[in-house]
This record gives sequence, C-alpha cells and structure tokens, in this order.
Amino acid sequence: MRCYRKGSCGPYEMLSCSECPASKPEYVLRGSSPSLPRLIELMEIERECIIRNTYNDCNRQCDQCDLVQDSAELISTYTRIISILDAMKERCTT
Repeated sequence: MRCYRKGSCGPYEMLSCSECPASKPEYVLRGSSPSLPRLIELMEIERECIIRNTYNDCNRQCDQCDLVQDSAELISTYTRIISILDAMKERCTT
C-alpha cells in the first residue's frame, strides 16, 4: 500500500494507515465527522454539563437545557476521541 504521508512511513510502508504507528494518529484525525474543532467544542459542552450537575445548578430537565447536544454526534465524538487516544497510546508504547 502506498503511503499518503509526505516522505512515507519508512519501515511501516506495507501496513495500512490504521495499523501504522507512524501515521495512525493522523489517519484517525482525517476521518469524516465531527471535525477536530467540533470534537473540542462538544467536549467543552460536556464538561460544562458535568460542572452544572456537580454544583447543583442543574434541574435535570435536559430537553430545556442550552447544553443539550445530539446524542448520535456525542457518541461519535466519544468514539473518535477514544480512537485518537488509543493511537497516541500505541505511539507512546512503541
């Protein structure tokens, strides 16, 4: 498989991008949605929600809350962040 990276992946050239320790983090970030800025925005919203719950500013009427986000997008966000963290972990252990 030809490597998409400038300068290629060297000894990992025959691995797929999702398996290659040199390109996996970048490859995961190249995925479709949500974009990296949106990932950050959604995680900041989730953090604010936890803060509100922790300090009793929350009445648990989520349907009326300004922080409520689409569940499918949040699930996609967590999935993508976990993939990114897994790739980073693999990169650090190799």
